[in-house]
Amino acid sequence: MFENSYKCFDNYSNEVKEYDEIMQTYYDLRQANQRVDSFSDQVVTKVKNINPIRQRIVKTVAEQGFDLKLD
Repeated sequence: MFENSYKCFDNYSNEVKEYDEIMQTYYDLRQANQRVDSFSDQVVTKVKNINPIRQRIVKTVAEQGFDLKLD
């Protein structure tokens, strides 16, 4: 989360991996509704859902140089 600005990272893949680890710990500690997938997998699953607005977001993200590995 960023407030009033965005931080640029040298390697976004590392940042997502670290966040996946944080979220996995959170999921593991929950008593109810424990998840077995990762945060990044959840995002990709949501993005794959065919929705015109979401598809525009995917296009914009790809144009900014991000590879969501949707194939």
